Amino acid sequence: MKIVNYKCPNCGANLKVESGITDGVCEYCQSPYHIDDGVIRVEYKVEFKNDNYLEVAQTTLDKFKDYQKSEYLFKLLLNKYGHKKEVYIGIVRSIANDFTISINNLHRLNELNGYFKKYQALATKNEIREYENKVINLNKLYWYNLLVDSTNNFDIETSKGDAKDIETYWRHYIKYATLEEHNNLKLKYSEFIKRKKSKELENKKKIKALIVFASILIISIFLIDFMLLYTEKVKLKENKIEISKIIDSINTKKYEKLTFLLKETRSDIVIKNAVLNSKTKKLEITTILKNKYNEKEEILTLDLVDDFGPVITSNNCTFKDTDIIDVNKCFTVFDYTDGEIPLEDVKIEYEKEDLNKEGTKTIKVTAEDKDGNANTQNIEFVVTKTPITIDLNLSNTLYVGETAKINYSINPTNIPNKNVEFNFDKEYVNVDSNGNIRGIKKGTTEVCIVSKYNNSKKCINVNVELKCLDSYTFNFSGADEVRIVAGENFCPGTYQVFSDVLNHDQVYYLTYSANGLKFSEHITICKFSDFLSEEGSKYAFNEKAYLEASPGITSIKLVKVY
Repeated sequence: MKIVNYKCPNCGANLKVESGITDGVCEYCQSPYHIDDGVIRVEYKVEFKNDNYLEVAQTTLDKFKDYQKSEYLFKLLLNKYGHKKEVYIGIVRSIANDFTISINNLHRLNELNGYFKKYQALATKNEIREYENKVINLNKLYWYNLLVDSTNNFDIETSKGDAKDIETYWRHYIKYATLEEHNNLKLKYSEFIKRKKSKELENKKKIKALIVFASILIISIFLIDFMLLYTEKVKLKENKIEISKIIDSINTKKYEKLTFLLKETRSDIVIKNAVLNSKTKKLEITTILKNKYNEKEEILTLDLVDDFGPVITSNNCTFKDTDIIDVNKCFTVFDYTDGEIPLEDVKIEYEKEDLNKEGTKTIKVTAEDKDGNANTQNIEFVVTKTPITIDLNLSNTLYVGETAKINYSINPTNIPNKNVEFNFDKEYVNVDSNGNIRGIKKGTTEVCIVSKYNNSKKCINVNVELKCLDSYTFNFSGADEVRIVAGENFCPGTYQVFSDVLNHDQVYYLTYSANGLKFSEHITICKFSDFLSEEGSKYAFNEKAYLEASPGITSIKLVKVY
């Protein structure tokens, strides 16, 4: 028989195990072990029973929910118990407050992901599956929040995020999003980032113009200082200094003299005023010149050279049936020095016949300023030839615990940004991102589909009814206190009550209330597979009687007693 060498996960001793053996006991520390897929693990119950340090950390997390302290305790166990999966998932749950909060710090998110990868290397597939979606949702929510915040919910006018950063947030988000979530946001994101890059390009042109103006200003001040220092010895005449004359008078020898004079003479220059005259295309700078000889005011006039093309911006037009389509309303053209350019000086290219069809249209706008600089921009606008309508298909009757699909359609189908949102009363029904609606308790509620494109709405009244069954099963997250009520969540009657919990080593309570009386009872813990073979407590439920489950209880099953 082939012998396989293993190390005991509890004490580290060398173990020699025959091939094919899956269970045994360490001869050194007497810890039971189990071999699964070639990996040796100490039995779960032995670990929690014999390892007091791990039990303290686990209790701090599960019972007291002191997440900061439990994270600290689990991390203390890393050196000694780094082979135990419970340590790593304990840290993950502590960082995420047992998945009850979102994470808004990239360092903390990366830390959580790192510990979860180590947990995945030790845990079974079923154990990994329990937490994998929760970790994915944390990552998805983090990048989604960054995406929405940086774009200000995809509002191009108020967005302050950088296009490069926004593209990074999007790439990370779609790694975790479902295909439907990706498709729902893809069109809105694509239109936004395209306009964002175009706007940033326009801003860069404006900044370039300001830099040119600032450079001219700095050079002008330098030249004024030079002339003042140079003419202190030759008695400068009290006339207006022209930039062309200053430039003509500069040569290498004078620059050498300037270096000498700057050492010998101290001169201060104060800019009093700077005026850009777009009509005359002059920059007039008024300065006060001070040195040890005199103080006087000088005006420097510079000729501006405009080598930037006109800026063409979109006005985001939408035309409906009753509108007269005037494409001139869809854009604005202006020049840095000439101001807004009249429409008669703008050339527009488009297919006139195509404007009678609904959809997104494109016109090509070309403009030229008085200096001969030209620019061309494609401008988009929307034509809708029929009113926007929403068709909602959903049954008027839904049963508690059952799920139905919400089907809807929007016309016209080619309207951009046709994403929708669900409006509903969370007390009676629950709707997921895939449009599945589930009855929660008996009552009447309204479910609405709202188009984000123009706020069109279609609603339907839904009656949530009860079906009287032989048994009911209610599943919970275990994170919150929950209540199930007779007449709302299940039919009145007498039931045996069974329960399952997060931690089978902990004590949990159900509060039973009927006829105005309440009492709490420690519920017998059993697994779902053993429900019908276990003896449960019997409770009589009249209308409005209820069971209240403390945090930690993950499911309740009611079996009718006849």
